[in-house]
Amino acid sequence: MPRLSPTVTSELIQLDKAELIRLAGQGVAAFPPGRLRDAADYCWDQCEATGDARHCVLWVGLDLIARRFEDDDHLATRAVVKVDEALRRHLTDVLDAATALEGTLLARTLRDEIVSALRDA
Repeated sequence: MPRLSPTVTSELIQLDKAELIRLAGQGVAAFPPGRLRDAADYCWDQCEATGDARHCVLWVGLDLIARRFEDDDHLATRAVVKVDEALRRHLTDVLDAATALEGTLLARTLRDEIVSALRDA
């Protein structure tokens, strides 16, 4: 998959950031599995383009969710509830953190909660 150039990526940040915020508000069930993959790939592109590790950590969490949907065609209801709670609690703060370090630390908490939710389901 070709990666976006930093110039193109920065022009798309608001649209894609808005989509991530929508994910936090509406939850994973409101997003088709392909759109979850797009969100994960966007985070990876941002990580590469900006060097901001919060996006790398977000990619790990969103990639886990997308892969589970791709492999199983669904998530257990209990996992959806826990993942959605974690996204609501942390994702906006991760994206709005004042520094990359703060955002990365918050993203690690989110990722860990996603891993736990998927493991326990």
